[in-house]
Amino acid sequence: MRDNIKKVLASGKNKIVIIEDDLFLLEIYSRKFSDANFDIATAIEGESALEVIHKEKPDIILLDLILPKIDGLEVLRVIKKDKTLNKIPVVVLTNRGEKDLIEKSIKLGAAAYITKITYTPTEVISKVISILSKK
Repeated sequence: MRDNIKKVLASGKNKIVIIEDDLFLLEIYSRKFSDANFDIATAIEGESALEVIHKEKPDIILLDLILPKIDGLEVLRVIKKDKTLNKIPVVVLTNRGEKDLIEKSIKLGAAAYITKITYTPTEVISKVISILSKK
C-alpha cells in the first residue's frame, strides 16, 4: 500500500476538482492540496462544477453535498451517468452525516464519504491519495 501511495505522489501532479460553497473551506482545501502537489480547479456551486469537471477531466473530485443551484447528490448522479466522466472517483466531503445520505452517495457511486468534522484536511488528502493509488 505504501508503495502505491509513493507511486501516486511520484507520478507528478494529479488534478483535483474541489466543489465547496464555503469560501473559507475552499481556500483551506485548495491550499492543502496544492501543497501536496495537486493541480487544483474549483467550483462553488453545482452547475459550474459540472462545467469545470467536463473541462478539466480531473483525476479525482472532492464534492460537498450542500450546494447552490444543483446539490451535490445531483452532481454525483450526473457524473456517474456520463460515460466520459463516470470513471473519475468522487469523494463526498460534507457536514451531513445522516445514514441515508451516506448510503445514497455510495449507491450513486461515491468512492468515499467523509464528514468534515471527523477528518482534518491532512486526513482528507491521505484518503484521496489512497483512492488514487487504487486506480
